[in-house]
Parts: sequence; C-alpha cells; structure tokens
Amino acid sequence: MDKYIIPILLLICVTGCKSDEIPEKDFLFAVQQQQTIREFDTGFELTERIDLESELNIYSVRKIIETENEIIIPQHRHFLVTFLDKKSLDLKKVISLKKGRGPGEIEHLMDIDVNNDLLVITDPSQAKIVVTNYEAEVLKEISITQSGPHRVAFDDEQKIHALFNYTFKDSMIFGKFNIEGELEKIYQPIINELNKAPLVSDGELKHHKNAIFFLGLNEPIIKKYNSENELEFSRKTIDNFNTAENYFTIESANHKGYGLSPAALFSTNDFDVKNGNIFVLPNSNGDPEKKYVDVYNNDGNYLKSFALQNRASRINVLDDENTVLTIESIDGSMYLCKYKYSKDMK
Repeated sequence: MDKYIIPILLLICVTGCKSDEIPEKDFLFAVQQQQTIREFDTGFELTERIDLESELNIYSVRKIIETENEIIIPQHRHFLVTFLDKKSLDLKKVISLKKGRGPGEIEHLMDIDVNNDLLVITDPSQAKIVVTNYEAEVLKEISITQSGPHRVAFDDEQKIHALFNYTFKDSMIFGKFNIEGELEKIYQPIINELNKAPLVSDGELKHHKNAIFFLGLNEPIIKKYNSENELEFSRKTIDNFNTAENYFTIESANHKGYGLSPAALFSTNDFDVKNGNIFVLPNSNGDPEKKYVDVYNNDGNYLKSFALQNRASRINVLDDENTVLTIESIDGSMYLCKYKYSKDMK
C-alpha cells in the first residue's frame, strides 16, 4: 500500500459524542457497528487463478476496474493499462501512458478511474488530471487550482469526485468537479482544529448508481454520499480500532508535515460496491490469517464475511454474475483469482 506524507489538518469528533446525528464538519464521526464478531459464509469457492507476471505480464496493480466488456488493470508503477476480456480473462491489449512532466504526461500515477470509454488519471505531483481514450490519446488535461489530486471516482455524467490536497491551506478537500476542473460541490470539509490526526482522509472512492462511497485506508470508516452529494451514513467498520497512535507531526520554522507511525494500524486495502452491497478487503496489519472479504449492506451494516485462499490487495465484484475477482500474493507472486459466491446476502 502506497503512503504519502501530506500536509493536512483534520477536525475529529470529541470522545463524548453520543448522538447518531452526523456533525456537518466532522469527517471522522462514525456510528459503531452493532455486530463486532465476524460470521463466515461457506458459499465462496475459488474457481480460477492466473499468474499475473508469467501469463499476462502484469507487475503492479492499482485497482481492478470492470466495464461492459473488459476488466481493466492499471499498472501504476509501470504507466501501463492492461485490458482483459471480461468473461475469459484473456489478454486483449496493453496501452502505455506518457511518463514525464510535459503536456499530456504523467509523473505520478496516483489513481485512475474509467467511464464512458475514458480513463481519468490523477497526478498529484503536477496538480492535474489527465483524460485519455482507450488508445492512450490525451483528450484533456485539467489543471487543479486546489493542488494535489489524490483519489478519484468518475461518474456517468462525467463528474469527477475526488480528494484534493490544499497544500497551501494545510487542509484537505473532498469535492465534486466538472470535466473542466471547476469545483461544483464540497462533500465535507476536512479540517482539524486540534492539529491531531493527519492522513485521516486517505481512502478509496467508488461511484455506484449516483452515489459515492468512501472507505478509509487509515481510519476504520465507511461513508456514503447520495446523488445530492449529501452524507447518507458514516459508520465504523467491524474492525474498529483506536487510531490515536497512527500519526505523527513534523514541524520546523517553515514547514509542517505529517506521517504514519511505525506502529500504525491500517483499515482497508480496497473495496467494491455491487448488487446493493459493499465488499471490503480489510488490511491484515501483519496477521497472516487475516485473509477474507467483509460484506456490508447499502446502509453500511455488517452482514457476513468470506474466507479467501490468500491475503488480497485488490477486489472487484462483477455486476452481472456472482463473481469476485481479487489480486492475491502467493510466495511473492501476484495472482488474479476468481471466486463464486451465493447471491443471498441477507
């Protein structure tokens, strides 16, 4: 998992909060899960495993993206995007993105999303978003005045939902931008007046049926925002833990920075939202036996878990069939694994 030191300040919920009402400016407030013990469903079967390096020449995986006919795997460390046939998982093609600091070039591929045959790529090093087609032809380059675009979700109306780093204001913004890069809506301000809990807004974003979902990488939080960009719920994951010792601050005369402590615990590797449920890959935090998928319903309530063959770093749940794709590590090699599960999630 990639981690970055970024200058942000966050407002955290005071320990004594008892109301389920979510304060407008409190990004960290989250309702506890009613269930705190996992229940495993045995109806989860591994049906296929593909060695990514030897069979598909894939050496890094940012995420697994599903389209109508393809499975798309961005190789973020190699500036490549691999297209697989959705049903057979056979290789269709590989495109190469331009690396560099010039027009249409990418220096740091932080995140990528796909919709309407377009790739939307964030480059925080150059404070821009690059839009390409499936042939890697650059169609648009969006300079972001807020600086540092991080995580991104691209919806059916070509709206860009993203976490952006306000470096010059020492804070973070979570908002919706149009394809021209103009800020249209702020979901929740992320400001910490107590100067305590940097990096709390680092997480994965997913767009699903006019809603935006957020899963914290460092904080055990699940959030859902509706089509009006209003927060529908903010809940703790089943692995709720105290994150007070996760972070540290570095200050000098002209600089303030934040980082993760050596003892930091992490929450989520990846997630997907399909068929009315949220499928989450929790971080193992060094536990070799922690290899499973947690399933939550559309209200963020924990339902059940599925056991995996190995620890996984990425997940995608196919829309039209009861299939889960994961990226798993086995003896130092990465594998694309396909599982079948029962459609009954109640």
